[in-house]
Amino acid sequence: MTTTDRSTAAWNIREVLQVLHPIRYATFHENSPGGDIQKKPQRFSTLLLEHGEQELQDWAVMASSRRYTSSSSSSRAKQRDANDASVSWSSRRSIQVREEGDIESYSQFKNVKSASSSSLLRRDSMTVTTKERDPSNKMKSIKGRLHLCSKSIVFEPEDISRGIIRIPFEKVAIPPSSSNSSGSDMVVLDDASSIHSNRITSENTSSNSSSSERSITLQTKRYTVMKKNNKIAPYETYDKRTWFKFTFQHSSTKSFLQLFEQIYNLPVEQLQSVIKPMCDRPFDASNFMHLNEAPMTVNLRAFVLGPFPLAKKAGCVVVTDKRLYFQPFNGVYSEMASKALSWCLTDVVSFARRYHGLQDEALEIFFKDGPSVLLAFEGCRNREEVLRLLPITRDVEGISVPVVCHTDRSFLSLVVDAWRSGQIDNFDYLLALNSAAGRSLFDLSRYPVFPWVLSDYKSAKLDLTQGTIAENAVDALSSTSISKVFRDLTKPIGALNQERLENFKARWKNMQDMGDAFLYGTHYSAPGYCLYYLVRTMPEQMLCLQNGKYDAPDRLFHSIEQSFSSLLVNPADIKESIPQFYDPKSGIDILLNLRGLQLGVTQTGIIIDDVKLPNWAKSPKDFLKKNRKALESDYCTKLLPSWIDLIFGVKARGEMAFKYDNLFHPNAYLCPKDLDQMVTDTEKMQAELHATEFGICPDVLFSDFHPRKNDFHLECSALIAPDYGRSYVHDDKNVDKRNSISSVDASELLKSIQSKLHAAARNKGVQQQESSDHEKKDNKDNSNTIIEIDPKDFSTVNKKELDTSTSSIMLSGSGLSTKRADEKNRENKDNPQLYSTTHSESDEITNHRQERIDGWTFKALACKQIHAGEVSGCHLLSGEYAYITTTSLDGGLMVHTLPTSESTKRRTFSSMALQGRYQTRNQSESSMPLQFHKFRSHQSSDPLSCLAIIDDENRGYIAFAGGHDDVILAYGIKSACGLASVFSHRDAVSGLVLIEVPVVSNGQSTHIMVSSSWDATVKLWNVAVSDGETVRIGKEAIAELYEAETPIHCVDALYIPEVGILVAAGGAGSSLIVWLWNIDGGKTVLFQKDARPGQESCSCLKWCNNTDIILFAGFQNGRILSFTCKHDGMYPVAKLNLGSPINCLDIVPSCPVVFAGCDDGSLRIISSATNGQFVDDQPQVWNSVNGQSSPGITSLSVISEEDQAERYTIATGAKDGSVAVFRIEKV
Repeated sequence: MTTTDRSTAAWNIREVLQVLHPIRYATFHENSPGGDIQKKPQRFSTLLLEHGEQELQDWAVMASSRRYTSSSSSSRAKQRDANDASVSWSSRRSIQVREEGDIESYSQFKNVKSASSSSLLRRDSMTVTTKERDPSNKMKSIKGRLHLCSKSIVFEPEDISRGIIRIPFEKVAIPPSSSNSSGSDMVVLDDASSIHSNRITSENTSSNSSSSERSITLQTKRYTVMKKNNKIAPYETYDKRTWFKFTFQHSSTKSFLQLFEQIYNLPVEQLQSVIKPMCDRPFDASNFMHLNEAPMTVNLRAFVLGPFPLAKKAGCVVVTDKRLYFQPFNGVYSEMASKALSWCLTDVVSFARRYHGLQDEALEIFFKDGPSVLLAFEGCRNREEVLRLLPITRDVEGISVPVVCHTDRSFLSLVVDAWRSGQIDNFDYLLALNSAAGRSLFDLSRYPVFPWVLSDYKSAKLDLTQGTIAENAVDALSSTSISKVFRDLTKPIGALNQERLENFKARWKNMQDMGDAFLYGTHYSAPGYCLYYLVRTMPEQMLCLQNGKYDAPDRLFHSIEQSFSSLLVNPADIKESIPQFYDPKSGIDILLNLRGLQLGVTQTGIIIDDVKLPNWAKSPKDFLKKNRKALESDYCTKLLPSWIDLIFGVKARGEMAFKYDNLFHPNAYLCPKDLDQMVTDTEKMQAELHATEFGICPDVLFSDFHPRKNDFHLECSALIAPDYGRSYVHDDKNVDKRNSISSVDASELLKSIQSKLHAAARNKGVQQQESSDHEKKDNKDNSNTIIEIDPKDFSTVNKKELDTSTSSIMLSGSGLSTKRADEKNRENKDNPQLYSTTHSESDEITNHRQERIDGWTFKALACKQIHAGEVSGCHLLSGEYAYITTTSLDGGLMVHTLPTSESTKRRTFSSMALQGRYQTRNQSESSMPLQFHKFRSHQSSDPLSCLAIIDDENRGYIAFAGGHDDVILAYGIKSACGLASVFSHRDAVSGLVLIEVPVVSNGQSTHIMVSSSWDATVKLWNVAVSDGETVRIGKEAIAELYEAETPIHCVDALYIPEVGILVAAGGAGSSLIVWLWNIDGGKTVLFQKDARPGQESCSCLKWCNNTDIILFAGFQNGRILSFTCKHDGMYPVAKLNLGSPINCLDIVPSCPVVFAGCDDGSLRIISSATNGQFVDDQPQVWNSVNGQSSPGITSLSVISEEDQAERYTIATGAKDGSVAVFRIEKV
């Protein structure tokens, strides 16, 4: 290359990299190509919908509304018919409390009577609305647009002071219907603020017939209000039955009702059949900018993914000889084409292949003025067709420079040489590598990843001269001095803290027998982590992903020092940085609350506003400049290749990832090839959802260690990974692009080529059977390599390319090579104790305790302190494996196993516990205590306070844990990862119950989850569980029970077929309340005991449905009470004083036997009759079941042997973090 060529290439590469720089969010709309459409965006956008929901059509309407009341006789009759079954049952069980002298606390309970079904209805209607009045339920002739979407109805008022109203389909009580056919109920709004309903007379009907033909009415149980006064703020949800009326201004209601009828309750997989007609509408030729433009393509279905992350618009793409056009779809029934966006082809600077989810079918195009555009097509073929029609060169000041593709080998080779020679800085180089690896500023799941380079955020002055790296040092391991100012770039974030890394490794060892093992269950870059930094820049995106609210204030980005400290100690926090931290032009927005967002107040009273900067930063701009200076420092420049190896190079996958502590969850390595191998759509959807939400590793760029600056000993052809580059790009200027292979699917071409390559490789393998093991390994790794073939001759195979040898780098899967996994499996098989957690004698129980008292035998099986804090939940599972799942106030969720015998055929817990893997043939049962084996662990940053376990009917188990961070997490015990989560309450979650219900409100869920909180509410949630530990939790609660007046400490629920769910909640001051939640959504307060100052709280509850329906309640004053529900009311039955505060209860319904864990460390066994009476006033007591120190029992779980009467296996958790397992049997 001549000197002129070098200078031209260097100038061109700097301009190409300039378009990769992040821009300020406010300029996304102002500078976006395409005219006025983007300069004045609508208030409504897909960010206000559920993730993945689509807008189908919109109409100009006049809206009015009123709150639902039962004054209308027809409405009352409909409601009475709908609730007939539940009302009759509720009236039978309405409280008629009777005083009895033997229960002194009985007089404290309220009499809640229901004299008739009409009074119950009146009470139901009154309890629906408790929040402050909302103007949305008293609208009067408000202009706006009605959007019909795939899962909801949205009304967007023209008046920006009014909020946008979203009505989910699942909350619609009475579906939309034309007003003239819906009977006699119409919405009439008077001039004052009051709202009432008038019955339409025959005169009204005749005079308003034309208007009623253009109006629809609907009733909803819940609606959400967003963007009041056009301000971005958490959404407001109102649990109010409300009537809405929409009068169409320029059309009839026919199109709306027809489309709504089609999509209402329509499965997601069938939605495309409804959308297809609008997708096939032809491109409107009036959108062409020039009369002589020649179209080069037909209509290509596509999505524009922008102009900001998570935004998505469907339409079609057409490329002409002058411009690229995108015409948005204007709706299913619209005959008028919308105005198209267009971009001039001569303005194209560069382009890059991108991913859409896990599909390799998107294309990002960069322009010299304004931001880029990201298009997602229907398949790789359409993408390649558009790509080949983009210009090959462009004119810059009379010089012809190439239009480069960021995902081509030539571009990667160019930027590597430019960085090594000092033509570009570290910031531009990292942007180029991110783009080459498939990452884009428009895609939060593949957002550009940058390193944290500093570690000193406490000093008053930043000294960037500290630390030296030896000139001949390969990495910091051989350097002479490691700076305390800089972060160690040779290690991933998860390995910066050695103590935390050892915990990760211990978990990895315990996962060996479960298949793919990993060190980190989270990722260094994911949508949630990116929005953590960008919340002040992209608040709407966080509201979209967080169900309409910001994250808890304590977890928001508010301090640089606190964020970095969390990276060092929090097991769930291993996130890297983003480009804005090193760009003074675009980074200001992420540090300053320029929008005045109300982000909340932390538990320590700190108002979340601007980000707190380190002491050495004078201002946000000064912080960004010093951060950039640190990135470009000599110290960082010398260590940057080691970090590149971890993210983009040889340490990113395979054995090197394992060696350098850089191994992530297998789903983080998924690629389109893995998706193609999956059989069912559900499997593909779950894999894509997990990968895009929890993080995806970038494409591997390099197959050798990255060189330092000015190190040219390794040619780029040897440095770049042989299989890098996802598709072939035509670079022959002499070939007419119109006659190129754009009409042929690239994947089909590659398949035909690969079949020849595999045959050639097999023949070559036969000739080299006596080669070394290393050569065999290389050949095996190369069998999956995509080799570039000259398209001029598809029938030939390049022999030199077949001989190429690469390192063992996995492009998908667990990150470990097949050979490494096989070796580990063999080691594990040969030595079954190799990966089990080691235990000291002090950890395990040393005295294999056996006792016999009053006809009961007690046998201790195992005991160990496994938590650092109080055990808040304990659950015992007996099946193919013996699982003990626990949660703790130390934030840990842990799963342990007790050893099983391979020869044991009867899968009862006791039979497995009796025969341990360490028990020899000559050892007696009592001489060898069992040991806990750590199986799974998950660490939360906040205390976990409750636990519930369910199965997926295919030997999969899901643990639901609620914590002090208001979050309920679903964790897969066998898959060892978080499956779903929901922000449930406004305070700590105090109780969880999951009930399997045959039929629920949406017809798709399998369980109802009942949660309680210190915020004095109980909520019910839809939960869908399917095979493979697949879980979906409803984003919104289906019911909220808010009649409690004090913080709730415990909850239990019982399903009654064809009636509903009984929910009992206990709280402070001995308060107790019982609801009936009907299947149709209504609720009734059946029983309420007010809190009394100075009294101990109700700490635990258990329902029992044997012959009678019994409720057992344990209190901190040591008393246990029983209540029974009969046909004419609910009665207290018995009480018993145990002499020690009761912390937990469990029951065996078939007996029934009540087990109580007490604060003095004892376990009490209380025999009960089926009517709730306690058989014996002196229950059986087992003291100090968790050890001689007698810690208080805080949780317990009981299993009854199927073939043994009165034989129980019990697990107990205690205040000191210990867990004990023992067996009790009546002899």
